[in-house]
Amino acid sequence: MTGTVFANQAAARLSLEKNKFVYARYAVGDKQFKRENAPHDSGAYLNDYATIAAFLCNKADFERALAEVSARLWDEYRNYPQKFRNKFSCALGKIATGYGFQFQNRLQLNTAPIGLKLLAGDPLLGQHVRARLFWKDSMDSRHGEHSHSLQWLAIAQGVRTTQSVPELYANSVNYWAPSADSARALVVPLWSWLADSFPPDMKKFATELVSGETLETDSYRSPQLIMDYLLAVKGNRALLNDHFVANYLYHRYNNRKWLSEDNGVVQSIQEKDIKAHRRDEQDKLGWHKNKSGVRAERAADFKPGQHATTLGAQKYTHTFHGKAGQMIFYYTE
Repeated sequence: MTGTVFANQAAARLSLEKNKFVYARYAVGDKQFKRENAPHDSGAYLNDYATIAAFLCNKADFERALAEVSARLWDEYRNYPQKFRNKFSCALGKIATGYGFQFQNRLQLNTAPIGLKLLAGDPLLGQHVRARLFWKDSMDSRHGEHSHSLQWLAIAQGVRTTQSVPELYANSVNYWAPSADSARALVVPLWSWLADSFPPDMKKFATELVSGETLETDSYRSPQLIMDYLLAVKGNRALLNDHFVANYLYHRYNNRKWLSEDNGVVQSIQEKDIKAHRRDEQDKLGWHKNKSGVRAERAADFKPGQHATTLGAQKYTHTFHGKAGQMIFYYTE
């Protein structure tokens, strides 16, 4: 089975069962994840994850919730002073913390989140997610800098679960399953199954699970498809004229030449590395782990250099979600 889209919660729950997802912790001595007794009701948590998966597979429901998140972000963004930098990140952080996620540690919310390129097997991914922390993803431009943040904010906005959504977010890296070729070894995190699967055109990267299902989906379980939607790839951008996040990201990507367009229609998102504060660059950019080794901190006296301004401020006056305001962009790199 490929390109999995769950018709409902029951279908998603059956997938979790057939693919043998269990609560697990990393055993340092054995260098692998091993099943453990969960400190909570695993059945209830897996029911909630199935509810979320079904929501992400329902395009109309997800897009409606994402539009509601966009309206909240626009409310925050448009009220910041014109010269206030990192307005989008600041708005995102304020909304995220309001839901119970973490956005920064000992930093003002107008400080951009640390940028990291994290893979499913990277232990730092687990640390960040367990801490309920959002980060700026530097995987590539089609994967998106903020796609997971927007994905989980839409989940928090649009899904009713037994456990809180931030609690489920934090535990999505504590459930693991074997792959089709891994015998009994637990190698697939529920995070990948739920929120980081591949779109059909990237199916060669999709791990096969024990049921024959793969981590390929034509749904918003894929961050790439969230970005394709927001940037109207091979679609009609006019349908998103009222959508703040879609328009903000379009201008940001267009400025950086991360889009391929033909007659005003986006044909593809150029899959380029995003210039962000990757883990191997943290020290020279003033970022350090805190004592727990989980969240990023900057020294109080660190003074970052200014990015080179390649254009003057670009200002776009718009009405989104029934409210007028101005989007401002300073940099193109």
